[in-house]
Amino acid sequence: MNVVEVTVSARSCLLILLALLCTHAALAVSPASEYADSLRQAGLDSDACYRVRDLAFQKEDLRFYLTEGHLIFSKPVAGRRFAAMFTADIPGGDAEVLLFPPARSERLSLARFAKSPNLNEHFGAALFLFSDGTGEELLQQIESAEPKRLPEIGTAMASTFNETLRNLLNSYQTRLVQDHFSSRSAETGLFYAGINTRSLGNIDLVYDPRQRDQITVGQVVFRDERQFFDTWTSFPARSFRTGSRKTIPSSAKIERVRIDASLDSPDLRMKAVTTIEISGRADGDTAIPFELSRRVKILSAKVDGEPAEVFYGASLRSTLMRGSDNEVFLVVLPKTLRSGETRRIEFTHEGSVVSEAGNGVYFVGARMNWYPNRDAEFSTYEMTFRHPRNLSLVATGELISEKTEGDFRVATYKASNPIRFAGFNLGQYQRTKAVRAGVSLEVCANRSVESGLIPRRDLVIQPPAMPRSGRRPGLLIDLPAPAPSPVNRLDQMTSDIGGALEFMATHFGPPPLKTLSVSPIPGMFGQGFPGLLYLSTLAYLNPDERPMPLQTDAQRTFFSELLHAHETAHQWWGNLVTSPGYQDDWLMEAMANYSALLVLERKKGRRALDTVLEEYRVSLLRKVDGGQTIESTGPLIWGTRLQSSQSPGAWRPIIYEKGTWVLHMLRERLGDTAFLKLLGEIVKARQYSSLSTEEFRGFAARYLPAKSDDSTLESFFDTWVYNTGIPAIKVEWTVTGRAPAIKLKGSVTQSDVSDDFTASVPLDIQLPGRKTLRRWIATSGESTSFSIDLPAAPVKVNTDLSSTTLVRRRT
Repeated sequence: MNVVEVTVSARSCLLILLALLCTHAALAVSPASEYADSLRQAGLDSDACYRVRDLAFQKEDLRFYLTEGHLIFSKPVAGRRFAAMFTADIPGGDAEVLLFPPARSERLSLARFAKSPNLNEHFGAALFLFSDGTGEELLQQIESAEPKRLPEIGTAMASTFNETLRNLLNSYQTRLVQDHFSSRSAETGLFYAGINTRSLGNIDLVYDPRQRDQITVGQVVFRDERQFFDTWTSFPARSFRTGSRKTIPSSAKIERVRIDASLDSPDLRMKAVTTIEISGRADGDTAIPFELSRRVKILSAKVDGEPAEVFYGASLRSTLMRGSDNEVFLVVLPKTLRSGETRRIEFTHEGSVVSEAGNGVYFVGARMNWYPNRDAEFSTYEMTFRHPRNLSLVATGELISEKTEGDFRVATYKASNPIRFAGFNLGQYQRTKAVRAGVSLEVCANRSVESGLIPRRDLVIQPPAMPRSGRRPGLLIDLPAPAPSPVNRLDQMTSDIGGALEFMATHFGPPPLKTLSVSPIPGMFGQGFPGLLYLSTLAYLNPDERPMPLQTDAQRTFFSELLHAHETAHQWWGNLVTSPGYQDDWLMEAMANYSALLVLERKKGRRALDTVLEEYRVSLLRKVDGGQTIESTGPLIWGTRLQSSQSPGAWRPIIYEKGTWVLHMLRERLGDTAFLKLLGEIVKARQYSSLSTEEFRGFAARYLPAKSDDSTLESFFDTWVYNTGIPAIKVEWTVTGRAPAIKLKGSVTQSDVSDDFTASVPLDIQLPGRKTLRRWIATSGESTSFSIDLPAAPVKVNTDLSSTTLVRRRT
């Protein structure tokens, strides 16, 4: 053997050894996956099975009574029990759960699903999952009575229910892993109970201190080949309601986002590196959750330059409960995050974010979730895109540089102010530019429409050129129908959007960014991102170029007048001021929609606004399954919960249309000048922050006229925001006495609502000399009498409330 051979052999051995060490190191840096595997493999512990009698425990408002049955715990993982299974399958076996929702709207919600305003259900089996120490607490409570363990029964129960345990673990695996890597899990940990009730089937009960509403009860339902999680009730837990516990802040806040993305030919598949700087808000968490579209996958992550584990776990049930299709994943930090500390996380990810819509038009599918994000909080953004040079790209922020590199363009955008999320769009665009309200406005149109909007070819029978004998038919000619042109309305759209910008900036103040790019998107919707609007291609077409079903007056108004103004208004409502939770999302949509109606009213007059409101009234009174109106599905504050298996189509009309009506009625109470001042004050006071429903009520009450009844607007909000009902109203009146001691007497009769429904309705009284007085009558019960002193006999009393109040006339 010569020296060279020995050297090569030694080098080979060294490389193999290094490879093995690297492989071992890679495996060792997967603590989250290892823990998740341990959970899946653990199963139920036959040596921790007990017969329990009158075992009671509670999680805040949730109270459980295991009257008689067997309870088996999971095997411990990392020294802690994470699950328990109860069955009452013995003579006299029983268990019970009690829950009493504190708010009327929540009792209404529970009654809608469970046929009772309170939950008092007996159950025969239950699976409990917990990451808050509940297992140890229950074991200590049981063993304090020195019970006998039942390993034989435990073996049978483990054989029967291990698969059930594994299935439910798939619903909360990510959360259990997150809490395992938190030193504050006793404070923030999850408690879940899946119970099989005697009369309601399987239901889910959750206590989650990390949520704004810590208590949630609901049920997974399949309908029309679709899966729903019906939320029966959800509300803050008792200790949070009373103030003895404070809302738990999320573990981290995103401070800065930097994205470098490449859209590669030929399919525009995105490859990107997103760098996020986070700061700690609280001590104790090591696994930080993020959200991302299922179209995109994280390839790797680094924390402060060092490789970090990315954990994708199953979260089937919790995903349904969140009402989001995004995927939640965890980044495991090298060490626990402390309050005030910063970490720099670099994600490498790729996925199919853009798809072809045909005819040279593209559709950006993952608009809000094409990069990792969490909590959609205000932070600074900078983005660089590399894309084919034959396509134009627009994005959130100001364009600070652009260059050409071979067949690609490289463009960098930077947001001048904090924003919550960022987007982009691309296509073969024709553009117009303008400066309006100090904003650089750019409106982009595709040069052609997507395939779905190209009309079918027309078959035309052409008669013969001259009379012929016999019955020879004319020629059948296949004529191509003229294709709609998205660029025809480009100048008009630029003018309309610029006008909306100026109106809103005058009353609400400057928008969040100094640029606004408007771009087309296939579909029948729009979205308003900071500095970037997506508008349906239909908004770019002349009304007679749209498909026939969309040529009604209502659709013409929506696509030509309202859609662009609504999305423009989101620059303020949703992007500058936002909502703290799903319960308040109605505000942002209603504000944006009513702002669009104000623009329409300014352009076309009050009748145009009243016409749209009337369409909304008809929509809200439309009957659905069971003969109930769509408005009666639930109140505004249920938010996304309105989209349930019982009423999958209720969310949009209630949030957009009833929400708009609520703002209109509020405007009628305040008056035009005060109402616009209110909106301006809210933007000024709450910009780069959130606005809850109750905070909005407080703002609005300050703008009521002097000596108004319902001076806090609590009654108004209880009626129209926290509850349901559209009353039928009939007003009758007579005049008695002589001037100057005239009395206007009458009654307001209401029906089609509950007995405790109350609303204030306006009476507009026209006096001689064209002076008009407005008096508000608060309804109560079926009929309310009123008496109003007047200096002179009225010329007219307007009893038509259709333009001021969400009512239906009584016939």
